[in-house]
Amino acid sequence: MKIEGLIKKSMLLINDLEKTNKKIARAIVKTLKDIIPDIDYSIGWYEYGIDTICFYSKSKDVTNGIEGKSEKLRRIIEEVFSDTYPLQFDCPYGIYLNDKEAKMVRDKLIKLKDKNL
Repeated sequence: MKIEGLIKKSMLLINDLEKTNKKIARAIVKTLKDIIPDIDYSIGWYEYGIDTICFYSKSKDVTNGIEGKSEKLRRIIEEVFSDTYPLQFDCPYGIYLNDKEAKMVRDKLIKLKDKNL
């Protein structure tokens, strides 16, 4: 295949990856909205590319302190979806959850794994 063909193929694959990652991110956000009402996402950010889904929450980020908060959302997502490498998850500003929230998030994400999207 000529280089132009490879470039076109690469662009199609990048577009498909971005669409797929948005679908994954929207499903996770929808699943967690009742626990983290202001949760949002981006595909990539300053330090990461489209192979990283980033989650944000002003109400649960590091600027609101971590007093009484024991788990990071990122760790829970990585635990539940441990077989997704090289897809990465990140919470650049941190999303901290108390024990009750962490358990609810974990339970909801485990259920999400078995759903068809």
